[in-house]
Amino acid sequence: MSPIVTALLYFLATVASLQFFRFDNGVAQIWLPGALLAARLLVLPRSEWPSNAVAGVIANAIAAGLFGLGWSVALPLSCVNVAEAIAAALVARRLIDAHWPSHPLELMSGCYLGIGLAVPVCSAFVGAIFVHAIVGVPFESNFLHYLVGHSVGLILLLPTGLAVAGAVANPALRPTRSRLLLYALFFSAMMALTFAVFGQRVPGFMLLPLVFAMLAGMWTDSMVALALPLAIAIAGGLQTWLGHGPIQLFRADLGDQLQAQQLYSAFILLCTLPVVAEQERRRHEIGRLANREEHYRRLVVEADDTIRHLTRAAFTDPLTGLANRRAFFDQMRASISRGGADCIAILDIDHFKQVNDRYGHTVGDDALCVFARTALQAVRASDCIARIGGEEFALLLRDTSIDLAEKICERLGQRIAETGIPVPGGEIRVTISTGIATLGDDPDAAFLAADRALYRAKNAGRSRLVVAA
Repeated sequence: MSPIVTALLYFLATVASLQFFRFDNGVAQIWLPGALLAARLLVLPRSEWPSNAVAGVIANAIAAGLFGLGWSVALPLSCVNVAEAIAAALVARRLIDAHWPSHPLELMSGCYLGIGLAVPVCSAFVGAIFVHAIVGVPFESNFLHYLVGHSVGLILLLPTGLAVAGAVANPALRPTRSRLLLYALFFSAMMALTFAVFGQRVPGFMLLPLVFAMLAGMWTDSMVALALPLAIAIAGGLQTWLGHGPIQLFRADLGDQLQAQQLYSAFILLCTLPVVAEQERRRHEIGRLANREEHYRRLVVEADDTIRHLTRAAFTDPLTGLANRRAFFDQMRASISRGGADCIAILDIDHFKQVNDRYGHTVGDDALCVFARTALQAVRASDCIARIGGEEFALLLRDTSIDLAEKICERLGQRIAETGIPVPGGEIRVTISTGIATLGDDPDAAFLAADRALYRAKNAGRSRLVVAA
């Protein structure tokens, strides 16, 4: 299907060029098909280029035989024209891969010298030789007309043709309806401006389309800027065809006048392209920086989350979710720095080893978690409870007298004794032994005093509470 579409498009463009832009029995002085075929090839896989190139040769030969210089020169010229389009596509692809969008000046230079000059010079030289040898038309005039017509066609149509072909081939590149409306407004405005400029013979007014195109290149996207020279070519070419405009000041035949007007349109495009390329480069750079900023922002968020997780893990008991020994000592030092009458308690689950030995460590872990939940419900939000090792826990009671601390720990012991722990076949209950001491000014001394009080409670028969002397 692709070669058929290529052949149809190429045939119609060739017929249009030969019918409207061929003068004095020579070659067409404005050549549209080359840029269209080059743009078509650029959006197709390389594997499809041969079939589409053959389709282009056939379409060009038929159109040239019917409407051009005749069947004798149709096939050679068709091969030259299609080879020109392939060469332009190859140069454009190499330039885009190597320089777009980071090096717009290198890209523009390559377009000017390669696509706008080198490729058309070679094809014009070979084509003019064929026409002179087969038909007998003078070499010099055909070479010049061939060169200008094909060069202008490639420069003027290839960028826009590539953008349109890319949008047709890739739905992601297709503009939205509002964007299409913007394109239509700019295109219509340029058409009206050019039609007015070429409706009189004041050469100075020819700067107005250039200024408009340059401003559009800075304010809008590349599609608009690349399409505006086409509006100049269409509107200015129509006025020139009708015998109006500043081009009439040049005493030349219609074909040369039309080529002069198209050269003016190509000149505006050449002036606009660097602006468009630089704007696209900046948009690309801004987008790249925005993506990088977003990437770094995500990294920072992930790093903060990781730091919070590690910090929490460093100060949290993984089984019960309570504070660990390090966090508890930090809390004691903070309380001492703040000042106030605080107390600490060290609690131990009685006969915990027997629970582990009889029911297994899973039930033992459940017992520890039950104790943690019960203790959290029994103390105030301002207090701190921590697991300091094995079945031992520590409690920091802020702004609490030793008598009030004793009552709080007694209440906690009662709740623990009343709370059942599920085991296979029923539930069990455990008790705790507790040692209490005032915090004072030395956390280590306070902890040691509470620990000694705990051991006195355990030695006295367990399930008891002892206050440090």
